[in-house]
Order: sequence, then C-alpha cells, then structure tokens
Amino acid sequence: MIDDAPAKLGLYTPGSHFLIQPRSILDRAPRPDYLLLLAWSFFGEIAKKCSNYLDGGGRMIVPLPNVQIMMHPGRE
Repeated sequence: MIDDAPAKLGLYTPGSHFLIQPRSILDRAPRPDYLLLLAWSFFGEIAKKCSNYLDGGGRMIVPLPNVQIMMHPGRE
C-alpha cells in the first residue's frame, strides 16, 4: 500500500493489514510490474508523481469506471 500522507506511513490498513509505505519504494528493486490504483479518479495526478515508475515500464491497473491497464500518459 502506498500513500503520500506522512501521518499514515508505517501504519497498516484496516482489515487487510497492509503496511502503508512511501512512494519511494517504487524506486527500489524489485519493482512491482503493476500497481492497483484504487484512487482511480486521481490517475492523472498519481501518474505524474509516479512518472519514474511508469517510464521504467511499470503499469497501473485502474478498476473503475472500466477495468484498464494504464501505462505512462500519452503512451497508451
């Protein structure tokens, strides 16, 4: 789980207990092949913040409103 809110870092998500980590984990190996983007309405903003990950071939699964696998904006 990735979140930019400093107050959430190091905590766990309710129920599923995923560790909340900073976006900088995307710069370390091994990098994930895909990210599941639950904040789908913010894809453009999040894609800009994760441009290094996307430039390196990473993809985002955007589940809503229709399931899509997104790459860097402008390269789809």
